[in-house]
Amino acid sequence: MSARPLGRVIVILIFLTAGSLARALCVDAWEANLRKGPGGKYPVTWTVGKFTPLIKVDKSGGWTQVEDQDGEKHWVLSSLVTTAYQCVSVKEATANLRSGPGTTYPSLHYGSADKYTPFKRVDLKDDWYQVEDELGLRFWVHNSTVWRPVTVSRVGF
Repeated sequence: MSARPLGRVIVILIFLTAGSLARALCVDAWEANLRKGPGGKYPVTWTVGKFTPLIKVDKSGGWTQVEDQDGEKHWVLSSLVTTAYQCVSVKEATANLRSGPGTTYPSLHYGSADKYTPFKRVDLKDDWYQVEDELGLRFWVHNSTVWRPVTVSRVGF
């Protein structure tokens, strides 16, 4: 394939994916109500805390449709979420919280976090994330125990 047709294919792919970008978001407020629809009159489906990770699906006015770690869709006030940092949440029944990036490091503070506990992602070393809770305490968790949304492009033809 010559360079010219390949360049056209790349431009077409960029054009096709430009409007369908799923973005990773984090709750940036102490608490956020997730709702059935884009407005305060819709029922609350779930109340989540700071650093809860979500995936942006759509937008309507000042509201963002999001998907949670279970794949359920909700709406959240756009001013309550951010892309300024990355977040993770526990996807297993519990996740061990360690003082360093490995199983040889001792557990810290309360030792484990329950499913859905959200954290801000601070660092990455091998398969371990250094995370921070809403109080500013830092821990290390193995990446297999947490859910982290990523920004992806969905290609449609």
